[in-house]
Amino acid sequence: MFGMSIINTILSVYFIVGFLMWLVFFFSVLKIIKEVPVIDEFTDPELSNWPMLSLIIPACNEETTIEASVRKRLKEDYPNLELIIINDRSTDCTGEIIDRIALEDKRIKALTITELPKGWLGKVHAQQKGLEQAKGEYLLFSDADVHYEPGTLKKIIAYCEANFVDHLSAIPELWAPNFIVEVIYTIFGRLFLAGLQAWKVNNPKSRAYIGVGAFNLVRRESFERTEGFEYLKMDIADDVALGKLMKRAGMNSKFVNGRKRIGLLFHPSIKNLIVSSERATFSTMGNFSAVILSLKNIFWTLMELSPFLMFIPFRIPYLNYLGFATVFLAILTSSMLNRWTNRPILPAFFIPLGIPFITYANFRAAWLGWKRKGIIWRGTYYSSKELKKGKRVSL
Repeated sequence: MFGMSIINTILSVYFIVGFLMWLVFFFSVLKIIKEVPVIDEFTDPELSNWPMLSLIIPACNEETTIEASVRKRLKEDYPNLELIIINDRSTDCTGEIIDRIALEDKRIKALTITELPKGWLGKVHAQQKGLEQAKGEYLLFSDADVHYEPGTLKKIIAYCEANFVDHLSAIPELWAPNFIVEVIYTIFGRLFLAGLQAWKVNNPKSRAYIGVGAFNLVRRESFERTEGFEYLKMDIADDVALGKLMKRAGMNSKFVNGRKRIGLLFHPSIKNLIVSSERATFSTMGNFSAVILSLKNIFWTLMELSPFLMFIPFRIPYLNYLGFATVFLAILTSSMLNRWTNRPILPAFFIPLGIPFITYANFRAAWLGWKRKGIIWRGTYYSSKELKKGKRVSL
């Protein structure tokens, strides 16, 4: 009897903590919706002089996505635009595609990288090489598979000019290949935005920062007053680290919602999602420790499942009522965020379907990181020892 009392107490504490966690998520999402502006709602003022914008796109083995993405961005009506597309050691037809499109449009400058210097991550090195060739007053670092709707860049540059913005990052609309991936994105979006306290980024008094690989825009003059890519050269979370770099230098950073304006098929399949997540999971979440990552994964899984485990008949008074309240919070919070990011509402009702995939991906990343004593990214092996020295961001 005494043993059952202890177990019931532990379970009660666990479920109460789960309820409080979802309550925090709920208020975090409310703040995000209130404080983060939406690009599609920006006005379209005409500037007398549009500053030059350099769009810098590193590409490594992107033959299936690069052409459609670049052609969509070439439809932009921004009057003073150059595209610097870097073929970063690709082993497929990426380079040939870039060179062919470059012949069709004078705004494109094609670069090819054949070797990676020691002490640099491939993507960050490619961005640095693009920066060295760029002429723009604004520099937009963006992944190779991202699509922009025409008119997006004019809206954003006008906003930056009017508000003296030094760094602007935008969360893109994520297109999913199937329902399970939609559910996983529903979970990931909440964790990413709430974890980085996205609603605080636009407050100059806050130390909160964020950066997004799909859209990281900096004012060149401001970026050159920081340590630059030399500071970021070995951080796996280079996009978020760029946001940290700008914010810690006292720059005016803004975070916006790019729904209906910026989008990409982030992962073409569940398998791709699991494989591609291993590098960031092991490095940023696990701090290069399989034990730390595994323990965090267990805790996260228990917390995410807490609303639904409350319906197991544990014979704890009023537990089902708390369960209904927590499930309601989980669905409401996820639905609100999905609607705000222009994603379907239905996945918010099926959160438990995505949890096993994320849990497996995290354990897999822990095992592979321990086995390899490092990670493999863009075809290059990096040891945990060398990556730890250059790590700037922890999530």
